[in-house]
Amino acid sequence: MGRCGYLIALLTGLLAGCGGTREIVMAPPRPAAPGMPDTTAVPARLSLTVAADSVLPPPFQALTLTLHPLALRRADGHRQPLPFARRTLTFSATTPRTWTLLEAAPVPPGRYDTLWIRLSDVSVRFGPNAGGTLTVETDTLALPVTLTLDPDRAHSYRLLFELRRSLQAEPDCRWRFVPRMHLEVR
Repeated sequence: MGRCGYLIALLTGLLAGCGGTREIVMAPPRPAAPGMPDTTAVPARLSLTVAADSVLPPPFQALTLTLHPLALRRADGHRQPLPFARRTLTFSATTPRTWTLLEAAPVPPGRYDTLWIRLSDVSVRFGPNAGGTLTVETDTLALPVTLTLDPDRAHSYRLLFELRRSLQAEPDCRWRFVPRMHLEVR
């Protein structure tokens, strides 16, 4: 047998060996794990405003802070980010003001137990030449809430800052900002 015979025998052996392969069979789809957010449900609509329970107490003239993107945590632990860009708020000693953070934003329906808020750039002004940055214990706050958002319904809430309780004086004439707030139905 010459060289060509060996090559023909080799190719025949390879083709015979490949002929025994089986077809790949796909497994049927499995249901999603329980507790995963249902993305097929009609979303709830969430409106969220923020306000203060009163004007700033003396000696303050203004309190400025920046709120960063928010998130809700479901009872099963899933964290749902909210479609919100950061917003700078300035509370005044003369007039109360309300800011809209979310206006009918689509949110998956479900039960939520925590509202995550991140604060930064907290500063206070006492007068034209007095003021500065305030110390904040933590920049990310976990606010316990009880929200049940039903599909295809509008829900409206207000985040209320308790300013008098949030501003605390220290013995060395420094001020701290310890955010005290709660969520109420509007």
